Formats: sequence, structure tokens, C-alpha cells
Amino acid sequence: MKRLLNFFKKHYKIFIILVIIVAIVFSSIKYYQKAQEEKRNKAIINYCEQYKWNDSLRNQENWDSDGRKLIGQSDFLCSEHLYLKPRVKKSNTGICHEEGSTYYYRTKNYKIFDSIDKCLQSGGRMPNN
Repeated sequence: MKRLLNFFKKHYKIFIILVIIVAIVFSSIKYYQKAQEEKRNKAIINYCEQYKWNDSLRNQENWDSDGRKLIGQSDFLCSEHLYLKPRVKKSNTGICHEEGSTYYYRTKNYKIFDSIDKCLQSGGRMPNN
């Protein structure tokens, strides 16, 4: 036991550096995984919005921008990913679009909100139509 304590007293700096390195590696892995999941989710949203979340149109070969199949091949159904569907979109111009509004599916650059009230509270406004 004394040998172990003496070893740690002599080499505590190395031990601390190793712990820091391991923490950095694990946080980098988590960050990378989250970034990949966000990229996949965005690809799903972009694809499904192109077809208005309709399952009558199935995924054909290369549908994402990178040409990779992030999700799978021909059995991809948008209805399985409705949890990703934005309830309200706030465009770059600050207009809040609910599903069913004129420009909901035309809005490509947006922030997602759970409700129209939250969108309006964030500084958004209703469309003028």
C-alpha cells in the first residue's frame, strides 16, 4: 500500500494529465456522435419535407447531398420520423410558419419551435396572409 501511495505521489502529474486526455477524448467522441446525429436528422427533415412527409413516395437511391445513404435504401418511411417534423418554423426573416401555412414547406432556412407562441415570444411574427 505504501508503495502505491509513493508511486502516486511521485507521478501524480502524469495521472492528472492522463485523466484530462481521457476526458477530452470522450467529450470529442460525444461531440462527433451528436454532430453526426444532427446531420442525419437534418437530412431526414430535408428529404421528408421535399415530399411533405408523405409515405407514398419512398426513398430512391442517392437522396442526401453527400451521395451517402445516411438512413437506408428503399424502405425509408417519413412517417417513422414524424418526431423530427418541425411544428413551427421561424424563417431567417423572423416569420413564424405553422404546418399548413402557405410558406411552411417553402421555408428552407429556419429555426424549429414547439409552438407558435414560443416562436412569437422569440421575436417572430405571423405571416401577412
